[in-house]
Amino acid sequence: MLKFGNRLTLRILRAVYKLIDALSIYNQAEELVQTYKTRDPSEIADALNIDIYFNEFEDLLGIYTCLFGHRVIVLNSLMSEELYRMVLGHELGHDILHRTGATSKNGIADFKEFSMTCKTGTLEYEANAFCAHLLISNDDFLENAQNGLNIETMASIFCVDPNLIVIKGKELQRMGYDIKNCEEYNSCFLKNVNPF
Repeated sequence: MLKFGNRLTLRILRAVYKLIDALSIYNQAEELVQTYKTRDPSEIADALNIDIYFNEFEDLLGIYTCLFGHRVIVLNSLMSEELYRMVLGHELGHDILHRTGATSKNGIADFKEFSMTCKTGTLEYEANAFCAHLLISNDDFLENAQNGLNIETMASIFCVDPNLIVIKGKELQRMGYDIKNCEEYNSCFLKNVNPF
């Protein structure tokens, strides 16, 4: 019989919740890929009827909100194509995982909540994990990892920031895969990227 005051029981429950979260995020990203037959976040956003706007921001890469029932992503128009894919994938993660938190009763949500500012919180990590699953298939990641490719090489192959490779590896570990050498990631990596 499990006693909830038992430290081992609490550790087991935490591990189970982490596994459930990891599988949920993966399954939601993979469902989009299977439904729309693409890993291209632009095509998926279009298929989901998410309005995408562009603006020249000095210190912001992208934001997501729901305005009067319309899902909206605003992206920095100065980004490279590679960065555009990552930021759009991240913002799609907010749409899929956090839409209710981005919708307010008066129709305008707090833009700052879902901006690409440096946060170490759960919402930003989940959006990054979603993006990693959306842009990188498990099979491709595992094949490259088994071939001994390092994080920087894999990032170059997948056209993503090395931190997204680390997040993908950590998420696969949480899902039960035997992934070695997952370094610590920089939770602020998108904030620190130069869009020019």
